[in-house]
Amino acid sequence: MAKFNKGILGPFSGMVGTVVGSFWKGRWVMRSRPTRSNHAPSPAQLHQRAVFGLCGTFARALNSALNVGMANVARQAQITANNACVGINTTNGSVMGTGTNVSLDYTRAVIAQGSGVMVANPSVMQGTGHTINVSWMDNTGVSPETLSSDLVCVAFYNPARTSAVSDVRSFTRLDCSATLAYPELWAGEEVHVYMFTTNISGKIISESQHVASITVA
Repeated sequence: MAKFNKGILGPFSGMVGTVVGSFWKGRWVMRSRPTRSNHAPSPAQLHQRAVFGLCGTFARALNSALNVGMANVARQAQITANNACVGINTTNGSVMGTGTNVSLDYTRAVIAQGSGVMVANPSVMQGTGHTINVSWMDNTGVSPETLSSDLVCVAFYNPARTSAVSDVRSFTRLDCSATLAYPELWAGEEVHVYMFTTNISGKIISESQHVASITVA
């Protein structure tokens, strides 16, 4: 991939000859035009495609949460937060199965990564109406960088609908509880609840935690 600011052509988008121009992560880039192969994909290639497709679907649904939780990883690797999530979950043992028959172990899936400190003893229960209540213990001060103002980020993922609900700005470590609504259409379906923390600046992020799975009312 080539980067350019000025030149005989200048920035462009779309296909020109054998190259493709696009605007990516704040800069203009050129890539070679992909070529099609006449060979049938091998079993290993089919497996890889299935794994990346599975993790890609998971990441796209949780995009809003990933933009916070994967921010440091994405910045360091100069990739998108979604790609950071896919890269981690394809290599950390979250994907189970062989061939194209693959599934995601949601208890091992990661939506945030960092050295920050998670809240203590998180728990989940059904709320009134179409809501889920999440609670935790305030562990402010457990380390010098663990502050009461740290944000507690909560995300729900519904595998049956490959959709998610998240809130990454409304709750702090000191609040000790959060209530989020989910779509009425989710009633009777399994929902996975994830949490992580970040400081106000978004620079100190904790590893995400799969807190529970719950069949919602």
